[in-house]
Amino acid sequence: MPTIVEVGASIEGEKIEGHSRDPLSYRGKQRCNEVDCFQFVAKFDVKSLVIEVLVPKTPMISPSAHIGLNDDIVCEQAVISSVKNKYRPAAKSNVSSTHGANSWSYPNQTNVQVIRSHQEIKAAMEKRRLLAKSVVQVIA
Repeated sequence: MPTIVEVGASIEGEKIEGHSRDPLSYRGKQRCNEVDCFQFVAKFDVKSLVIEVLVPKTPMISPSAHIGLNDDIVCEQAVISSVKNKYRPAAKSNVSSTHGANSWSYPNQTNVQVIRSHQEIKAAMEKRRLLAKSVVQVIA
């Protein structure tokens, strides 16, 4: 079960847990693939994991989602689509020893999709570093 990091990739399960450094923000009700969903956005070091797999023949929020037990996502920003608008703050220990974290658990069918990956941010930082280096060489 590899860690999923690609933009647009998602996980889906009957129960999902995760955490992010910033609190979740509510984005309203949406219709996703003929399923009414409540959407939330998680930002800043998001990690999420399928705890319970979907019941067979359940209409999926995203048909291309990874649905295996313990499939996980690691990203910078994710959109969470759940059939219920309620989630529970999860009791997690050792999420971060330095920074605070907001842990959450969705007890109903939920999909978590990567919007911005860590790789994008790393690539942008590397590009900026290379650009700054080239500017310094031109000036010198």
